[in-house]
Amino acid sequence: MSKRRKFVSLILALLVVGWFLWPRADARFVGRWTLQGPADQRPTDDIEFRRSGIALVREVDTGQSLYYLRWRVDGDLLMLGEKGSPGHVAIAVAQLWDWVSDTPVVTNEHVPFKIAEVGADAILLRGPGSGAESRLTRKK
Repeated sequence: MSKRRKFVSLILALLVVGWFLWPRADARFVGRWTLQGPADQRPTDDIEFRRSGIALVREVDTGQSLYYLRWRVDGDLLMLGEKGSPGHVAIAVAQLWDWVSDTPVVTNEHVPFKIAEVGADAILLRGPGSGAESRLTRKK
């Protein structure tokens, strides 16, 4: 087999493996939402849930980016952040990103929310511990 064929085969194999290992986010959450906590009179944060499993959190009033974090849905739980130690590579990437950007990457916060109710434009979540309700409302 020629070097060119080996190279093309390697690239195709990497693409196939990457396709199967790429994180798939729950389509119900992908998009831009506002978050209203249990004690808040109005939404406090904008959250953009991306298909890649990364979420960007912004302040509602200023639009200023606050931080990035990982997210996923596991059964009836919305998991925000990572559980356990993020590892050396993730920490290095987060520190490098903090150095070049004003928006930090949160690598060690883990908050599971129970998904209580899902509608087309609103999702009701119950927080850990007390089960206080928070509401995600889809931005138009």
